Amino acid sequence: MYFNINSVVLFIIGVAFLLFAKPITKPILQKLPKGRFESTLSRKLLFLWPARAIGIMCIVFGFVMAMSGPASTILKKGANRLLLLERGALAPAKVKKVFHQFVAPAGWKVIYEFDVKEPVIGELKTYVGSSQGPMKYYAPLPNGAKITVIYDPCNPRLNCEIRCFLNKPSFRNTFRKAGKLNLLDKFRDNFEIEEYSFERWYELQQQK
Repeated sequence: MYFNINSVVLFIIGVAFLLFAKPITKPILQKLPKGRFESTLSRKLLFLWPARAIGIMCIVFGFVMAMSGPASTILKKGANRLLLLERGALAPAKVKKVFHQFVAPAGWKVIYEFDVKEPVIGELKTYVGSSQGPMKYYAPLPNGAKITVIYDPCNPRLNCEIRCFLNKPSFRNTFRKAGKLNLLDKFRDNFEIEEYSFERWYELQQQK
């Protein structure tokens, strides 16, 4: 399992609903008109058990998210994408897990780790990252396979598998809007630069 702040939040909410279902539902029951749902069975069926069911669902979804690897929300910012394009360095990485993620965003996902120097103290440190892309990128990769990642030397937590970084339509759109598409040329000798529409990229991730 990998640390994912969203999964931790879901675990906390789930445990709270399981342990404190009665205190949580009590204010609701107190506001109901007299004579409504006063039997113990009706209160359990309509309020107490549903609250506990919510707790169980939160825990289950939290577990699924934790198993889905580290969140890659850092690359949702266009500034971070451009930073990697402009000053990103390449490093070999080792595949830890490949799977088809069914929770949003659904698609083929690779979890990897790579060793680079920690920016402050300069010691070698292992970083973990994840990327999503077409089935042909990740499905054939066994655990332990070697891939290439691009990362920020000043903040290695900002990283991405290179084929995803170069070819993901939303990233390409960011580069185009910033007038930085020419910077992709420095990668052409070693990596394939492909053109995908948003629809085609999504379709290729759903293949199994």
